[in-house]
Amino acid sequence: VDSLAFWRTDSVFLSDLSVDVDKQISLQKSQPSILIRPANVNVRVAVEQYTENTLFVPLQIVNAPDSMLRIFPKNVSVNYIVGLSAFNNIFAEDFTILADFSKVDINNKNNNEVPVRLTKQPKSVRNVSINPKIARFFILKDSLNTENSEIR
Repeated sequence: VDSLAFWRTDSVFLSDLSVDVDKQISLQKSQPSILIRPANVNVRVAVEQYTENTLFVPLQIVNAPDSMLRIFPKNVSVNYIVGLSAFNNIFAEDFTILADFSKVDINNKNNNEVPVRLTKQPKSVRNVSINPKIARFFILKDSLNTENSEIR
């Protein structure tokens, strides 16, 4: 008996839960020589309500050229689902959204788009979506007078 770490219970199937469930579950029977007391265990399944939220997260630029670069938009909309117990603990700083220029040919004048991707999110959020999924960038040509800078 000292070597036992767990004991199996009968299976319970619950679906479409909207309220907490308290249930007694029978322990599975074993060899007739072993008497199990108590024969049941109490199980509590807590149900949490979820809500949807949207935050605006600053877009972080990585692997960009040294030239004067402007990107639009500066913030990305992040939509997610979270349990009510964690709702007030989720902040824009908990997400990381990158515009990664490592695979973008900035010399291609016909393409001024960079993919946007989510790289970090809180563990308590689900079904995360970002909008837009592509950002546009503009390279300012070098000039001594910034008032006369041209946009490509």
